[in-house]
Amino acid sequence: MERKIGCSITGIGDIQNAFQAGFNYVEVRGRDLVEYTEAEFKKLVKATIRYNMPVLGVNAYCSPKLQMVGASYNKDIIRSHAQICASRTAELGTKYIGIGSPNSRNITKNYSRKRAESQFIEFLSLTAEEFNQYGIWICVEPLAPCYCNFINTIQEAVEIVNSLSIDNIGIVADLYNMEKTNEPLNTLDYCINYIKHAHLSDDEGSPDKRFFLKPEKRVVHQNKIRSLYEKGYKGNLTLEIDCKIQLDKAKETLEIIRGAF
Repeated sequence: MERKIGCSITGIGDIQNAFQAGFNYVEVRGRDLVEYTEAEFKKLVKATIRYNMPVLGVNAYCSPKLQMVGASYNKDIIRSHAQICASRTAELGTKYIGIGSPNSRNITKNYSRKRAESQFIEFLSLTAEEFNQYGIWICVEPLAPCYCNFINTIQEAVEIVNSLSIDNIGIVADLYNMEKTNEPLNTLDYCINYIKHAHLSDDEGSPDKRFFLKPEKRVVHQNKIRSLYEKGYKGNLTLEIDCKIQLDKAKETLEIIRGAF
């Protein structure tokens, strides 16, 4: 089985760097995809073709202007965003959409958690409906408490998915978030069939500065990656970073990841 390794990017210009580093694909930010002008979107498409660098995934699904839960929840905004994003990702050949975006799903003080859960389930239903016509997976991403106060664990994400009878909804297993939440790897045992995509990262001293893998954590990362695949995961693996691609760091990270296989 070919295991593809990708990298998230913060701009169109990084597609060339992803190619030169040796990644198989890139992930782009959903909020960017929706906000691109037609000219910018065509530039993105041309870059992916030129460098044979498909956009298999989307992270950072939306900006805080779209609220998945809370008093500013708006179904029209949710559907409009999903329609634009779905149409453009379909043109790019995207396979999975990660639903993280902590600033869009934090629950404010005194807001009903039960109400938030109901809104989030409706948000996922509306979003999945738009992407399903293109055969694209919607993947709920558990986020560590340092990012978000809603859906922090793999178990919580699985419970949300199980509450929906929708074919194209799964979860993202983010190894970095699992580390920050202190979730043991054996958590993956019971939910491996729900996992449709996976992320990993290190950071530069802060969760807001996700970065390339640290060589001193080589063994730790390789053990996590092996465990994920040995448990039955069959998907791709994305390095999720908050910076531009640095060729030396990227190549070093790829060597660490490939060493796990």
